[in-house]
Amino acid sequence: MALRRPLVIAHRGDTAAAPENTLPAFAAAIDAGADGIELDVHPSRDGAPVVHHDYYLDRTTNGSGLVTDHTLAELRALDAGAWFDERFAGESVPTLEEVLSLAAGRVRLEIELKGTTLAFLERVLEAIRAADAVASVELTTGHRPLLWHMHSREPRIPTGMFFVEPWPEWMGPELGRRQVIELMTLAGASVAHLPIGIIDADFVERLHGAGMQVHGANVNDAEAIERAIQCGVDQFTTSRLDLALRMVKGADA
Repeated sequence: MALRRPLVIAHRGDTAAAPENTLPAFAAAIDAGADGIELDVHPSRDGAPVVHHDYYLDRTTNGSGLVTDHTLAELRALDAGAWFDERFAGESVPTLEEVLSLAAGRVRLEIELKGTTLAFLERVLEAIRAADAVASVELTTGHRPLLWHMHSREPRIPTGMFFVEPWPEWMGPELGRRQVIELMTLAGASVAHLPIGIIDADFVERLHGAGMQVHGANVNDAEAIERAIQCGVDQFTTSRLDLALRMVKGADA
């Protein structure tokens, strides 16, 4: 049986080429041949969906404090590129609308919602619908109560649930696998985001049998990429985009 060809999702864009979660990083990932891009979205103080990873601004901009404490105009005035390289000095914090426009017809988007309110979810869904991007996005969040609202408000968009830890000793793999499927069913989620170390071909087959897709999370070295390919995952995120694309193409040959 031939292995399925997994989609390669660039984590925060092509972060080897440009500062993470910026338009140049997303453009570089598209140009490199990524199947999808993972990005993170927060609400500004005045409710606009903006693209930034951390809850705080300090690491990747010349601003400080919580993203959500700043208006869109204040966030747009920040420098989100100079920390990476002076060539990107003046690069701004992008809006979700800008990223949807850049990606339109070119690449899928995995959008992680960092906000927790239904008002924020509605703003995100409005932007996706306005961009006619319902068929080319996946929504994820670490805030599990929000997952059901994602599914119920826009059932056409697949939703991903994160499972970030290996099985605790008391649980073991069999109970862990059952709970993944049960929790996803309760939340209406359709994509299991799993650490690559707990994925094997049997678990992938079991999730597929339940009508769910499998996402390998943070697959960043050759061993992990090979495991993802051999296990038959549907997609995986990586910060090693060039390596992942080479290995996936090599597996196709």
